[in-house]
Amino acid sequence: MNEDIPLPFGLPVGVAETAAGPPKWRERSAVWRRSKRQHGPGASAARSAMAEAAAQYQKGLDQLALLPDNCERLQQELESCSALGAALLVVKGNAAPETGHAYARARELWEQLGSPIEFLRVPYGQSLCHAFRGELDLALRLDNGLLRLSGQRNDFAGLVLGTYRPVET
Repeated sequence: MNEDIPLPFGLPVGVAETAAGPPKWRERSAVWRRSKRQHGPGASAARSAMAEAAAQYQKGLDQLALLPDNCERLQQELESCSALGAALLVVKGNAAPETGHAYARARELWEQLGSPIEFLRVPYGQSLCHAFRGELDLALRLDNGLLRLSGQRNDFAGLVLGTYRPVET
């Protein structure tokens, strides 16, 4: 039997040995342990916690909509939209429409409030959403806007975020 054939996970040992020859048990157990760490109960709990966090941020945003439209409410809404976008990024992914909507609303609020430096993750997150959807021209335009603003403010963090592209454009 050929030992290079991968051992199918989930098959009983006798069946797997018949299909793939004697297993390379040390290598396979190391792969299984790594997989369990990455996708095991801890990872499920983290994803579940982020899903719950996203639901709570959405409930908070629904309640904020009932308050009068003033600067304080806009600031709280920006904080919640930014956090919602980050949570949805983990739960739904970079390219998910919900993630994009959260970051688009956060971007509107960020601009209305004068583009506060402590929320640079908002334009960066929005750019990532567009990049992962394949909307590279729009992502590049957003990055260039962040670079321009950061250059005017002499803000190193914004320059780094505006330059970093996980997807080549």
